[in-house]
Parts: sequence; structure tokens; C-alpha cells
Amino acid sequence: MGLPPFLFGDDLKGWEGKFTTCFPELHEEFPDLVDADGCGWYIRHIRAISAFAQQNPKLVKAGVHKYLVEKLPDFEAKWRDKVRQFQIPIFLERTDAIWQVRFDDVIANALTLGPLREMEAEVTEQQKEKLLPFVQGEVKLEYLTAMVAYYQANKPEDSDWVVLPSTNFNCFFGSTVFSKKVLKEITGKVIQRADTSYGSGRYRVREEFL
Repeated sequence: MGLPPFLFGDDLKGWEGKFTTCFPELHEEFPDLVDADGCGWYIRHIRAISAFAQQNPKLVKAGVHKYLVEKLPDFEAKWRDKVRQFQIPIFLERTDAIWQVRFDDVIANALTLGPLREMEAEVTEQQKEKLLPFVQGEVKLEYLTAMVAYYQANKPEDSDWVVLPSTNFNCFFGSTVFSKKVLKEITGKVIQRADTSYGSGRYRVREEFL
């Protein structure tokens, strides 16, 4: 089932009908990303997780099962809002999405970052030895080596700072321990962090660990 289009209030007069959350016209060109009904891969993935929880309640935690089953409609509504906000023109004022990521922002970032690349940055045994004294409590060596490796692979030529994708790290490690506990413990010891604004932040690894 496709998702219906959305209309806006007075702030978006003249734009009615131009924003949608259903894209069947993209299916032929991007069949793996968009299905014939116009639903993208992400919402299909979430629906599949919810379906698995419904069909296998004994394989998931009770709290997770309840959330996935009962909250799916709320999640889909919020996701539709995100997709709608994503299309708002970058110079349009007085909207709830004024600080949200938009398509124009992504294009600008892509032009800045250049082509997709796959880079491997190895952390040497010497670097690991220097990091070991900071392995305690929730802070595991894999967290520290990942931070160092990511920094080495993504450091730009004209800056010592790298964007800190906390959510991506959480997903990679499978929990929010990284952003909620680990970052706090290692800031000032292994890394330095710049002020966070609107969910975005930067970090740099201390020179002695590079």
C-alpha cells in the first residue's frame, strides 16, 4: 500500500500537492529501493521487523514486541512527516522543518563530499596499546579503535575535525551505549569534541593516539 500525499497550511500556499510520500514512478528506475506501490526500502524494512515480531513473539523481548506492534502506525505517521519535510525548499521560511534535513541539504553535502568511497583505516598494535588504559566499564577497545579508524579515514585535508555520526555508531554497535555513555567517558581523554548543534557534532582524536 502506498502512502498518501500531504497538504500544508498557510505557510505553504501555492505548494499544495507538490509534496508526497508515495513514489511509484521511481519503481522502474530504482526497483530495489522503491516497490511498485511507491514505498521506499526503509519503511518496508520497518514493517518487516514489525511483522517478524508479531509472528515470533517468543524470539523478541516483551517490551520490544509491544512497541513494534502497537507503535507502528505512529511511527509511519512520523516517517511520512519526515519524508514530507525532506522535500521542503531550502529557502522557504516559517515552516516546522526549518532545521530539518532537506533534499537540497543532501545534494549540497554530496557535492562537497564527492563520489562514494570505501576506505579502510587500520589501527596499529602500537595504537591499541596506547588505548588499552582507557578500556574500563562500558568503554570497550572496539569503541576506541572504531573512533580512531573512522577519524583517520575521514579527516579532511584542511581541518583537524571530523563530523561525529553518533547515530551511525550506535547502529554499528547495536545499542545507544556509545552515544549515552562511551562518548562522555572518552571525551578529553582520547578525543576532543566540539559543541553539538541540532544533533550534529564534530570530534578529533588526540595526537598521541594517531
